[in-house]
Amino acid sequence: MTQVAKKNTVGMDDYSDIEPMNRKQASHRHKRSVAIASILGFLVILFYITTITRLSENIKKKQASLKKASDITVAVPAPKK
Repeated sequence: MTQVAKKNTVGMDDYSDIEPMNRKQASHRHKRSVAIASILGFLVILFYITTITRLSENIKKKQASLKKASDITVAVPAPKK
């Protein structure tokens, strides 16, 4: 018979000595995951609001400068006859 070389990989058999989590540990992990997700969601919303606010300020400034530019009249000389 031929002997198959054992691969040096990590599989489920390597973790057979680890005990499964009890309810308290699972509850703690779930609460921590929810807290991290909540903070991440809050940061996403904060960045979104900040971006919208800054863009709207820039748009208002641009519109104001365009309005000032349109108020300027340039005197064009009449054509010579």
